[in-house]
Amino acid sequence: MVNSKLSALVILLTIAAIEIGYLLKTPLVYGFPGSIDFIQYWSAYQLFSQGKNPYDPKLMLEIENLLNYKDSLPIMMWLPPWALIVFTPFMLAGFKAGFLSFLIFNLVLLLLSSYLLQRAFSTERKFQLSTCLLALLFFPAWDCINFGQISIILLFALSSAIFLVIHNQLFLAGLFVAILSFKPHLFILLGITSIFWTIKKRKYLFAASTILSLFALVFITDLKHGDALQFWLMALRNNEAIGRIKTSEWAPATIGTWLRLIFGIEKTYLMWLPTLAGLPLLVFVYSKKRSSSFAKNIALTTALSVMLSPYAWFYDQSLLLVCQIYLFYSGGLKKMIALQFGYFILKLIPGVHQEHFVIMLPLWLLACYSSSTSGSMGSSSNSSELSSGENCSLI
Repeated sequence: MVNSKLSALVILLTIAAIEIGYLLKTPLVYGFPGSIDFIQYWSAYQLFSQGKNPYDPKLMLEIENLLNYKDSLPIMMWLPPWALIVFTPFMLAGFKAGFLSFLIFNLVLLLLSSYLLQRAFSTERKFQLSTCLLALLFFPAWDCINFGQISIILLFALSSAIFLVIHNQLFLAGLFVAILSFKPHLFILLGITSIFWTIKKRKYLFAASTILSLFALVFITDLKHGDALQFWLMALRNNEAIGRIKTSEWAPATIGTWLRLIFGIEKTYLMWLPTLAGLPLLVFVYSKKRSSSFAKNIALTTALSVMLSPYAWFYDQSLLLVCQIYLFYSGGLKKMIALQFGYFILKLIPGVHQEHFVIMLPLWLLACYSSSTSGSMGSSSNSSELSSGENCSLI
């Protein structure tokens, strides 16, 4: 046991040394790990704080060019403006201090998420080295950290909500669910399932907390910038405007992208077809798995929601750490290792760095998941509830 832990520690330190060496070789300007997409949030916040339009491509480009961004089209922020309220602490400092602190914050949240999922899916209370390694070796998470994206923040919010629901802290769980509104398209199927769960199990405190938290964020946003919500809605309606990268040209890691590549890139409605197809799929899956635990159901629904989302990039697959840790603690260790190896191999193949190729990974994850066992699920305080599935099962 000591030797295995020592070997794992050596591996972890080696990976950390490689990452640090890579960071030290990169100039501390735009392009440095953690700054690539963070620039859109920082620039948008500067406009937001000045009462200007954070969704105006011309204004965004002016700020981004000052930060060593060289492209002729700006990197636009499509998040709702209330996301900027949550990110305020990272936006008050300069750009360099902002993205470096955001990078460290993402790393801390990744580890906290893995610990919360360990507590949710197992009886282990102490943070296990294996859980830490699962998080630090999960490729989509490093992609998120490298870009300076927010998917790990969403992972933390989801992990916290799962942990709190299992421990029957429904009001607190709702507070974290409100954060998922930053990228609602990733949680369409999970959201619909949660609504049915709330009604069937009469978890109205959970629903009330979520709604009140979201209302509070929107209210504070309106107080800070009275036109921000209107600017955001106008940008969504006019997302093909000249002066920014068109959303119709995006090729994210989704089944919808593959459908467009096959049947015509101009057919943007195909992006939404998998999500619509997912609704009867959810009904079918849950009609066959009524006795499943909350843990298994939430892992499956998360995988389906991300995989069938109209827009999900590789870094958004950080959310699949929920499934990865579920597999580990449910007896699917070999399948989980095979999945992780698959990520590694795919990223080494020339050309596979393109986003739309990595849609295969959620499919593999679902394949691994479908054959996993229920294992010894649940925390020590709620193991009976989880194993029976009576109080927590989603459907």
